[in-house]
Amino acid sequence: MKNFLSLNYVCSVLNNQYENKIIYSTILLIFIYCLIIFELSHRTLAAALGAVGGLSLISFIENEKPTLELIVSWVEWETILLLFGMMIIVAVFCETGLFDLIAVRIFHFAGTRVWLMIGSLCVLSGVLSAFLDNVTTILLLTPITIRLSEIAKLDPRKIIIAEVLFSNIGGASTAIGDPPNVIITANQIINQRGVDFSNFTFHMFAGSIFVFSICFVHFKFMLADSKNFYLKEESELDEMKKEIIIWKRSFQSITPVTKEEKIVKTLLKEKASQLQNLLKQKQINVKQEYEKTLIIKSQEMLESYKITNKPLLIKSSIIFTITLILFFLNPFVDKIHLTIGWISILSALLLLASSSSTASGHGQSDANKSTNVDFEGLMHKVEWSTLLFFGCLFIFMKTIEELGLLNYLGNLISDMIKSVENISDRLAFALVVLVVLSALISSVIDNIPFTTAMIPIIIQLSEQANLPLQPLVYALAFGSCLGGNGSLVGASCNLVAAGISEQHGYKITFGQFFKTGFPIMISSILVAIIYVCIVCIYFEWY
Repeated sequence: MKNFLSLNYVCSVLNNQYENKIIYSTILLIFIYCLIIFELSHRTLAAALGAVGGLSLISFIENEKPTLELIVSWVEWETILLLFGMMIIVAVFCETGLFDLIAVRIFHFAGTRVWLMIGSLCVLSGVLSAFLDNVTTILLLTPITIRLSEIAKLDPRKIIIAEVLFSNIGGASTAIGDPPNVIITANQIINQRGVDFSNFTFHMFAGSIFVFSICFVHFKFMLADSKNFYLKEESELDEMKKEIIIWKRSFQSITPVTKEEKIVKTLLKEKASQLQNLLKQKQINVKQEYEKTLIIKSQEMLESYKITNKPLLIKSSIIFTITLILFFLNPFVDKIHLTIGWISILSALLLLASSSSTASGHGQSDANKSTNVDFEGLMHKVEWSTLLFFGCLFIFMKTIEELGLLNYLGNLISDMIKSVENISDRLAFALVVLVVLSALISSVIDNIPFTTAMIPIIIQLSEQANLPLQPLVYALAFGSCLGGNGSLVGASCNLVAAGISEQHGYKITFGQFFKTGFPIMISSILVAIIYVCIVCIYFEWY
């Protein structure tokens, strides 16, 4: 006898006003994402249009205009402050020459082994994101990666995308690595049901190791040839390849009938073969010359690149270390009385004050003058367009939430799970549905409001469907965090990396990110599903 999964699904009719809200908000969401996906407009302008459109829908349907105070309260100021503060701190670090030195050290360590360098950066990104917010990690690593790629003549966009993907995976491994995890572990009901900071981190960390390992193998398989990372430049070899194609087409187009035609075809074939052999030899020579040049350049740069401003580096390092300690202690120590956003902005202001205060006056020593930073120059390095984008995106997502779309999607997921009649199959079905749908929705809708909307739904689902809450929490966390790899707008650090990269002249498009990120997302959620099902159903470890 075969076992079948029995579903009992009930359709409910929505009232007209609620139905209109869902339809209009869905149309608006699709329209805004089309603007971003097809690059019909800059993403900041698209988010602003979305915010205005969402506010207009609320005013039109509800016959009540949201007040300015209410709209301002919709902005996640913690994220804005965190981004702004870390952008300033990273900009000050750039003035010390630290990032150039780190890039040179990694370049010297990897040598001509491109995959060793990429693997080192991906592991570093994942490890840092486990203990820091992944936005902070990307703010630190992106300038290093761009500088490193320029030295090695690589395309930094593909390496930055790789760092972002594994940053999102690493961020899923702890309770403080990714905003959805922070929101989940901060919920009192979830804490009372046995999912505390240490328990959550232990389960998520174990699963994230498997996800990271499988996804890195998948990523290496997708871009196995290291030539995929080199910048496309016209060279003598490219001209030879074109010439060989022409010669091959010439002899292939000849159908010899006479003796003279056979001779001509043979000569053309020999010419193409000679050029092919010559091309192979030149490729070997170019590769050897490139590797030799890299080694020499590595030695020269190792000797010439030094810290340019040691007093400023010392101040920056002390303040940054204190900042990281406060970041890490913040979830555990109630007496800090500061959120992560305020810690970031206060640290940035302290660094600016300590670096510029010694620059005033006429009787300064050279040591004091060397710690001075150009305030206006630092402000130019802040990603204002990225900050504005996040502000508009938060308002846009809040309008979508107010129109009921997120609750509607959450209730659909809940109803789908409760439709399984067999209790033994319901948990497995719930875990699969939560991971897959959370990942897919989080790839197009910011995972912070989605996670916030889903928490009360999974708590209610646990009570009504007689399911343990802990596995549902882990499934939601995996889906929300790993879904950020599905698209450029899926997670905050994706957009931060794209903004910094574009500022340096390397634009990351939606399509470029999707081409690599979506397959990695599929691999990651498959591994996550297998992990939570084996651990929570077979071993009942939760």
